[in-house]
Amino acid sequence: MVCEYDRETGALTTLAVVPVVEDGVLGVDFPSGIRVSPDGRFLYVGLRGRDELRTYALADPRKPVLVSTVPTGGSWPRDIALSPDGTLLFSANQLADVITVFRLDPASGVPSATGATLSVPAPACVLMR
Repeated sequence: MVCEYDRETGALTTLAVVPVVEDGVLGVDFPSGIRVSPDGRFLYVGLRGRDELRTYALADPRKPVLVSTVPTGGSWPRDIALSPDGTLLFSANQLADVITVFRLDPASGVPSATGATLSVPAPACVLMR
């Protein structure tokens, strides 16, 4: 859901609903980490079940447009995180015991696997310092 936040009242108003899974099959795919690039141009969603990273362009933040779907390189992406400079994306693949690293294309926002991984038992969260 795309929402507008009212700072005075704390209320959220729904502006749009964007399905993450096109076929709408519930109970098979589960969205996980959702992150916006530091420059506000892209939205990233981890999708458990299909084990994918989805990239949406936010030219109009009220209407995110899917621009890419790439495999996470592991199973059950429980969380994703972006580097502070917005050049890297990290996927915590809980059932594969691995964190995979992706480089983000500055123009398109599309992630590409770097081949770098970190073995971690059942990673469920990625925090940047």
